[in-house]
Amino acid sequence: MYAEFTCMLGTAKIKTTTYPKSNGIVERFHQHVKSAIKAHENDTWSEIVPIILLGIRTTVKEDLQSSCAEIVYGANLRLPSKMVDVSSIPFCDNNFITNH
Repeated sequence: MYAEFTCMLGTAKIKTTTYPKSNGIVERFHQHVKSAIKAHENDTWSEIVPIILLGIRTTVKEDLQSSCAEIVYGANLRLPSKMVDVSSIPFCDNNFITNH
């Protein structure tokens, strides 16, 4: 039944080792994510994982000269900082801050 299901999806069943050290690429990615989580002083790590993954997916890889998102989607992802037009934000008057 599983063989028919994978055939229908056009995928192949692969086996992986029970020893994590053999999965070098996956282990390096996990180490990268773990380091990014530790860099944030936040007790609720689950809240920062999406922004960490966004950063990883939009970082340009030097050897490929493109980001992972660009390879997968054919376009770069919009970062939160690019979604706001900074020029439309009114200038903050220092007198207002001092008086209030």
